[in-house]
Amino acid sequence: MLKFLREQLKASQPQTEQPSLELAATMLLLETAHADGTVQEQEVATLHSALASTFGLTATAVNELLEEARQRLQTSDGIYVFARRLRQAWSAAQRRQLLVSLWSVVYADGDVDRYEESHLRQVADLLGLSHAEYVQAKHAVERAAIQ
Repeated sequence: MLKFLREQLKASQPQTEQPSLELAATMLLLETAHADGTVQEQEVATLHSALASTFGLTATAVNELLEEARQRLQTSDGIYVFARRLRQAWSAAQRRQLLVSLWSVVYADGDVDRYEESHLRQVADLLGLSHAEYVQAKHAVERAAIQ
């Protein structure tokens, strides 16, 4: 009986397709840009650069991906599904590099907000990265910003 109920519950839940890796990363980058309540031009430029270099995308492809991410952001229940997708598909090194990119978006406007830090702590956890990796990524971006 319990097995039957589980099967019925599973069948009644809508099946959503997994987002592409590009879309999952874009969603995390876009959510990070929005974490402090405002999105600055520098953050968008950094986000564009991160997507282009990570995935080898053209400017047009990045713009299309961002448009899709913005639409999904309107109806998204949160970042969990996107972070989980990347955690399952990417190596720890790739996830650490994404965290560096996320920190770069945060530092792009020259102001690190407590909401942004809290958001990235949550993202690091969802990506399966340790607190030490979170701090290392932050310091790497800080050092690069000083130079």
